[in-house]
Amino acid sequence: MIALRPLDLVCVDTSSFVGGLISDAEGRDACSISTMCHSFPVLEPDGTILDTLETVRLGNIYKDYTGTNLIIGRFTKAAPENVQKAIQRVKQDIGKIYPYWRLAADAFDLGRIIHSDSKVCSERSVWAGWLAFGFEPFRKWAGWTPGQLAFVLKYCKGFQIVFEGTL
Repeated sequence: MIALRPLDLVCVDTSSFVGGLISDAEGRDACSISTMCHSFPVLEPDGTILDTLETVRLGNIYKDYTGTNLIIGRFTKAAPENVQKAIQRVKQDIGKIYPYWRLAADAFDLGRIIHSDSKVCSERSVWAGWLAFGFEPFRKWAGWTPGQLAFVLKYCKGFQIVFEGTL
């Protein structure tokens, strides 16, 4: 079992049809790990996650993603009180419906321009990171993709990879 912490950020390589479309769109970005097409924040060390699929819901990384290729990254300078505040804020989104129309905007690299308060999975992960860590590139969460987030987790100072491979 992986030693997870609240607000570890996870990027997933899935084989779904929608995931394939996302990966194809991300392949145009040099600062992206284009195989990553889904992401979510960890909420609890037991593997509880905030998953954004059809709706925003609680899930469990071990039950929902075993057998899946993923990257788990951690911001190394997180203040515990900020992490708990961020978790409480992002949990307020539970039950919101996934904004499928945003996939079309992101496919044409318009996600940073055409958006609303409805966040896709990677934007919700980045937003949680901004709330908890104050990591400046995360301040503008709109338009972030799972591949871009995976790139930051792997290559930016202040993050460490907790796990990379098949869960």
